[in-house]
Amino acid sequence: MGAPRATTGGAGAPTLIGSVRRALRLLSQLGEGARRDRLARYPPVGLTPSTVTERSLLLRRLTAVQPTRPVLEHQEYALGVVCAAVPITVGSTVATMALSLPLDQAARLPAAAGRLRSLVGAMSPSFVL
Repeated sequence: MGAPRATTGGAGAPTLIGSVRRALRLLSQLGEGARRDRLARYPPVGLTPSTVTERSLLLRRLTAVQPTRPVLEHQEYALGVVCAAVPITVGSTVATMALSLPLDQAARLPAAAGRLRSLVGAMSPSFVL
């Protein structure tokens, strides 16, 4: 397996993208059938002992994602790193903005993700072309 990589998404993009939570955020926007198809074509890769690769658990977690809330993860993408995926929705386009912190700053992650969410929400009109 090669090093994790960021992608711009699209039908051929691997499930593994900039962070596990970004992948969850984007996959959560798909319908149930599209999620199952995507996971069948691109199975999740276990990057750390905390990475969820079991399909039924992953599908349950995807169902629980709230569309407008940041998704947080602890050491699922890389040991010693916590991440958040903040949703950005403009019209029918869905994207995420990722935020990562060292594990020793994990307590700051929820507030930082909330702040980023507020800033993204305030800037939303500027995303419209």
